[in-house]
Order: sequence, then C-alpha cells, then structure tokens
Amino acid sequence: MAVEHTPSPDHFGEGSVIGKRFGMLTILSVADPVPDARGRKRYHCLCDCGKERTVYDFHLKSGQIQNCGCRKNPRLQPVDLTGQKIGMVTVVSEAEPRIRKGGSKERRWNCICDCGNTAVIPHSHLVKPNGVISCGCEFRLPIRPPVENIVGKRYGKLTVLSLAEPVIVTDGSRRNAWLCRCDCGNELVVRDASIRSGNKKSCGCLKAERRMDLTGKTFGRLTVIEEAEPTGKGDRRWLCRCSCGNEVIVRQTLLTSGGTQSCGCSRAKKTIRPGQRFGRLTAICEAGSKVSAYGKEKTWLCRCDCGREVIVRRQNLVNTNTRSCGCLRSRKKKYSPIRNSMDLTGKKYGLLTVLSEAEQRNKKRRWNCLCDCGNEKVVDHHSLTKGLTKSCGCLRRRSHG
Repeated sequence: MAVEHTPSPDHFGEGSVIGKRFGMLTILSVADPVPDARGRKRYHCLCDCGKERTVYDFHLKSGQIQNCGCRKNPRLQPVDLTGQKIGMVTVVSEAEPRIRKGGSKERRWNCICDCGNTAVIPHSHLVKPNGVISCGCEFRLPIRPPVENIVGKRYGKLTVLSLAEPVIVTDGSRRNAWLCRCDCGNELVVRDASIRSGNKKSCGCLKAERRMDLTGKTFGRLTVIEEAEPTGKGDRRWLCRCSCGNEVIVRQTLLTSGGTQSCGCSRAKKTIRPGQRFGRLTAICEAGSKVSAYGKEKTWLCRCDCGREVIVRRQNLVNTNTRSCGCLRSRKKKYSPIRNSMDLTGKKYGLLTVLSEAEQRNKKRRWNCLCDCGNEKVVDHHSLTKGLTKSCGCLRRRSHG
C-alpha cells in the first residue's frame, strides 16, 4: 500500500503543496500571495468534515493544526430519556423545545405521573439531582395526623382546642397545625412544630407585656415622664424632662444607647467665645473649617502664654486635648534636676566600678569606670543605669572566645 508523502519544510512551495493533505486538512489555494513581514503565508484548506479554514504555513508544517477544530470540540450526542422513570414520573416522548429570551432552546419531555396526570417537564429538571420527581401531586397528598394528640394541653398562655387545617409553608409543603385560645381571649392557628418547641407561647400579648417601661428612669440629664405617640415606623418614643427644665420627646433607642442625654443644653455649654481660656491658650477668633478624617471641623486661632499663635481644632479645645502651642510638652521632656544630679561614684554595674565623673559630651554625663579585668573605660550615664554597658568589652570577647 502506497503511503502519501507529506512535503518537507524544504520543499514547501506554492506549486508543490496545492492539493496536499496535512492531517484532516487539504490545501485548496494560497490565501495571501505576498508573505507578511515575518515571511509567513496563509493557505485555504478544506477539512474532512466539510468546513474551510485559513491556516498559516508553519502551523501546517509543524503539525500544530491538523483539522478545523471539529476534533477538539466534538458534539455530544443528545441524551434520550424516553421510557425512563425518574421519581414518580415516566418519560413518554420529547416535547417541543421552549425558546428562551436569548434565543437558545430548552429541551422538554412529555411525562406521565403515577397519579395519572401528564406534564411537560424541562430536561434540566429531570436530570439534576434535586430535580422534579412528580407532577406536583406530592404537595397535595393528605398529610399524616400528628403522632400525639395534644388537645386540651397548655403551652405558655395557649390552650389547644382542636386540630386545624394544615398550613402551607414557604417551600410549598404542608405542616400540621392546631387551633389554640390565648388567655387574653384571642384564637389563632399555630404550627405543630412551633407550639411543641416552645417558640410560640401566646398570641403576641406576652411580648407586649414584656415591653420595657422607662417611666421615672434617668438617662444623663433626662428624666422620663411618660410614653409618647410612636413614630410612623412603630418606634417607641418617650416624653422626657431635662435638668434645665425643658421637655423633649426622644426615641427609646437613643435613650437606652446613650445617644441622647440632654435636650441640647449640654451642647450649648461647649460653645467657644473669643477670650475664653483653655490651659495656656486664649481663643482669639474662628479660623474657618478644616477637612480631616472625622469630616469637616471648625478651627480657632489661639494665642499661647509664650506668645506664639496656633490654629487648633474646636474639638481639641473643648475636650482639653490641646492646652498649649507645644511649649508645655517640650518642658516635660527636659530632665529633672534630681535625675541629673545622681552621683554614681563607687557604685558597681556588672563588671564596672564607677571611679569618678568624666567630662560631658553633647550635654550627656559620662563616668570613668574600672573593669574587673583592670582596664579603664568612659561610659555614658544612660548606658550604665540602663544596663546597656556591663564591661570594658572583655565580657563579649570571653563569650566569643
């Protein structure tokens, strides 16, 4: 049997490759007579599946492309569900597909249920694990009566009178329910699971009885007098009297959380006036607003007792966070005279014994010290007292030696 020879890259010319086969592709003609900047040519090829495709010459020579793509993405054969039984339904035949909004088609099947009803069910609903298992009759089937009869029993403020009609929950299933009478006289239907678990103990009056009564209680500068009319959203409100004498209506959530503690008079006390003093600062005038991480805040121009003028945030003045231009802080950083007058003569720190005070360097006190090995060394006051220097260096040499 003769084997067809595939041209080698050395003999890949225009006249020699027309009609030749590369894999499933047969070259029909040259697509671009003139090569591109890289010297590549393209050819019109016909695939065995009937499709035409334009391919570069080096893809054909190297064997990277051997078909139009039909072998890479083969089409799956459609699944035939005819005669299969899924749950309570049996597939009879394939129905007309449904056209979706995007134009795609959805396969559907004619099915017959064990109850005798027929239904058209989408293909995806039948094959997925938690799909359709009936025509819907499973939700209409009579439910079993409860195992235990609780007629006459009490649960909280509810007394069970009789078995009521089943209630339909959100998932479409039905649940047992009981007709109950509350101690306040109201009658209502309660699910069996709710009354047995204790989640339902009244018709709702028990919750109203447990509502918080704030009458007479004090929150900051406010004393609650009585309950006011609720808002349109149902939020409870209370009439309160401030220690300054004003009366104001406040929401319950603001009272209990501490969001409102006065009628607004405490806020007025924090008003800054020109000439008012805050520590070493004297307020002169407002300096406008400043945008910070907390939002837009007012600032004040202040004069310090040292003579400097600074701009300070209003909140920092009111809360006494800023009491000077910074001179007060610099004074605290200076060493106290007691600390500077410490005499270390004769004291021992590690292997060093202080002999006398040496000459200062950069305004730092230094000491002449004698090490146990016999060497003398000048050490800073801070290094001695903090234990940073414990020898003339012999201790380090011993550890490394």
